[in-house]
Amino acid sequence: MVDIYRKVISCLGLISVLGLYGCGGSDSSPNLAIAIAVLNSAPVTACPSGGITIQSGVDANGDQVLNPLEVSNAQFICNGVNGANGAASLSPLISLIPEPVGVNCSSGGSQVNVGLDANSNSILDAVEITSVSYVCHGNSSAAAINGVDGIAGTNGTNGTTGANGTTGANGTTGANGTTGATGSIGATGAAGTNGANGTAGAVGAAGSVGATGSIGATGAAGTNGANGTAGAVGAAGSVGA
Repeated sequence: MVDIYRKVISCLGLISVLGLYGCGGSDSSPNLAIAIAVLNSAPVTACPSGGITIQSGVDANGDQVLNPLEVSNAQFICNGVNGANGAASLSPLISLIPEPVGVNCSSGGSQVNVGLDANSNSILDAVEITSVSYVCHGNSSAAAINGVDGIAGTNGTNGTTGANGTTGANGTTGANGTTGATGSIGATGAAGTNGANGTAGAVGAAGSVGATGSIGATGAAGTNGANGTAGAVGAAGSVGA
């Protein structure tokens, strides 16, 4: 990794802090105050076999040094897996291309490209670009830059829950509103007329005479009555003359 780091530092020696000349390329543009820094390390999540980090941003204070607060992009060039003994390593390249006013930079800026020189022609060809980001004029924070292929940082731990605020005092009770005026009584409705008496219904027809009932059974003979007592003897008749 030290070897790749030295190559990038040597490459950056060809780039003016305030210029836009791509290392290994021929792109150029007017002074845009872009600063670049190289770190001899890269996150394992981005480069499992190690690598370097290339930081870029606007040189806000004009000291020609990319200070931590001026970093708006971080790009990585990763070491490949170890090859056979004697195999030539690839050189890292960086190119800065003027970025016109548009979607990527509302006030214009620079496109920062990084990659490995796969064909060893010392030019960062389009097919060799592995990471692209933008450093825009008037923007010194990463939130204003449209970076590509950056590695997302780990989520910060949740802050402790703040203490509950004191309960505010109850507001004063508002005054009762005035009572509205009583509405007027509506007029009494007219009495309804009595309905006419209905006509008497017709007398119904007399019912038919019912059939004569059957003769009842003959009653049992009565018992003979007891003999009466003998009558008293009559008085003797008078003797004839």
